[in-house]
Amino acid sequence: MRNLDVINEQGLLTEGAYIDKQSNWSSVIYGKTDMAYAGCEIIAVYNAMLAIGRAVDAEFMTRLIGYFERHGAALQGRIGTSPLALYKYLRRQGVSCRLVWAEDDLTADARAVIVTMYNNYQDLYDQIHTVTYCRQGQEYVAYNAGLSGRTYAGISEAIHAPGEYVRMICAIEIL
Repeated sequence: MRNLDVINEQGLLTEGAYIDKQSNWSSVIYGKTDMAYAGCEIIAVYNAMLAIGRAVDAEFMTRLIGYFERHGAALQGRIGTSPLALYKYLRRQGVSCRLVWAEDDLTADARAVIVTMYNNYQDLYDQIHTVTYCRQGQEYVAYNAGLSGRTYAGISEAIHAPGEYVRMICAIEIL
């Protein structure tokens, strides 16, 4: 109940809006840490569900956090959530999706793509991040990527926009 109160009191969610600033979520608990530090995968699922027209709100987010605390939190959430757990969750929700391990295998017709990537593949201490890219017309828009409002002609261009050392680990295409 605490997370729900915090989300509502701090106005962290706006109806119909994607989450784009994970840093605002430091008061929301996820496992042994907080959503600002290790919640990018959960935020990615929230954004993907919004992109495909599913009903999302503060209660949904609270349930999502609780679900992943029980099913997929890596080191009790200290290093985020397993991408495989995200994929399994989406499938259980009836979302048509596929898990992709190579960037060359991404298709051009996904409605949304959740990408887990190295921030800097040359320095693993720079950690990883998970982002949702939502298709709008023929372009993709990145959410929670530090690239607010920018559109990209293709998914590869979007993935590499943050810098030359970004590398995809895996992706979940939502078809």
